[in-house]
Amino acid sequence: MTDTNLPVDNSNPTQVVQETIEPPSQPIRPNLITGKNMVKLGVEMVKTLALIAVIVIGVNFFSQRIRVTGDSMIPNFKDGEIGLVNKVSFSDKEITRGDVIVFMRPATMSEPSKELIKRVIGLPGDKIEIRDDGIVYLNGSALSEPYVKQEPLIGTGSWVIGKDEIFVMGDNRNGSQDSRHWGPLKVDAIIGKVTVIYWPIGSFRSVTGWDYTTGKPK
Repeated sequence: MTDTNLPVDNSNPTQVVQETIEPPSQPIRPNLITGKNMVKLGVEMVKTLALIAVIVIGVNFFSQRIRVTGDSMIPNFKDGEIGLVNKVSFSDKEITRGDVIVFMRPATMSEPSKELIKRVIGLPGDKIEIRDDGIVYLNGSALSEPYVKQEPLIGTGSWVIGKDEIFVMGDNRNGSQDSRHWGPLKVDAIIGKVTVIYWPIGSFRSVTGWDYTTGKPK
């Protein structure tokens, strides 16, 4: 027999928390790769590749990568360093005394033509004289060349630079084959002006050339 008249204890009622889950405002749809999406992706890839191609072509047109080989330009340029050459410099008449350039040296009886890096000392119309003391005279005035590795022991003489010619020498005067040996360089052999050395990373620097008027870097 069940007693239905038992007292009910309401002193500690059990609290029930009801969690309400609201339906999403929009149904969740999986990301599907459709034909339309593939076409859009393909177009973006073509645009990216085209942009890369334009950049590469532009860089190669206006500049050229060069690797320094040998010791003819130490202490300022070391064997194995890699840099960029501005190939439009000369066409813009921007080659000046003190610039560091890359050019194609004509072939000789004993050696084929090859690319060299040297410093511009004289321009068309200049008179270059190297006396027994090793000092270089430009149009009668001695040049200040603190960038030279050591006093030259070879290469005395006098040259008048003709039209469409320049006179170049290496900074390592005692270890460089240059205009002292094979005469002034034809300007059409110039590839361009060295503007930056970027490798090794620790040797990264811009190349500004030397100003003989102020006796300081450009």
